[in-house]
Amino acid sequence: FRNWACCSCALNRIVSISARLLRSRAKLASSSSWLMALTEVTLGPRRSTLVLWALDRMGEDIFDPKYANLLRTRAYLKELPNGLASYPECRSKGHVWKNILQWTDTRALADKVPEDVPIVPDSAVLATAWIPAVQSFAAHLVLRDCLFSSDEAICEHFRVVDKRLLGGPVYKAMFALATPMLAVKAADKRFGTMFQGISLRASSDRAGHVLLELQYPRRLLPALVGRLYLVAFEVAAEMAGGQDVVGRVLRHGETAAQYEISWR
Repeated sequence: FRNWACCSCALNRIVSISARLLRSRAKLASSSSWLMALTEVTLGPRRSTLVLWALDRMGEDIFDPKYANLLRTRAYLKELPNGLASYPECRSKGHVWKNILQWTDTRALADKVPEDVPIVPDSAVLATAWIPAVQSFAAHLVLRDCLFSSDEAICEHFRVVDKRLLGGPVYKAMFALATPMLAVKAADKRFGTMFQGISLRASSDRAGHVLLELQYPRRLLPALVGRLYLVAFEVAAEMAGGQDVVGRVLRHGETAAQYEISWR
């Protein structure tokens, strides 16, 4: 009976969400796609794959004109096969957003993002929880669209966030024993514990230089989010004693991106 009650509750939530979406007078792509969306629903606080999937299928109709500022976010989601429900096998640990939300004032997002489309993770997200990578990357773009005046501004903000995180007791002790080369080359192992479905490979052919390559499904990683990760690698090199650290984007493609970091 308990299982039936849970299923009934889940069905009621699906119907409720569906009704709200249909009232927006948007057209769904097809009945088969609609069924697929229903079977992929995952329930939880402010979580619904159905709602996330519908954002892509309904396009801009789901937005009131006051949400027109989400230009980068919309452009990114439209490039993906199923919007925010794309690539469910790709995920990131909640730890990533736990730190971002700790040092980012997101109160201004309240009237800038549709309540029925909870892109930015809730501040109560558990550090050990898994978040869909598409949601996480789209949330980065929401921050850029709503809170920052330029790509450089959000990159500098994330530099501050990364320094606060990596300056904590645990990381500080680790960096005291590490070299810049070790800190950056070890990033691929750390990255592997934080992400699924996305891989990072670090290599070096000379002192003071590391090449980083990210591989991911088609168009999953926005160029700006790649830059934000590059900032984190730069900070790691600095915390380990690197001087004049410089990070560069060598290439950002549909399924792979290359970066380099140098220091002295």
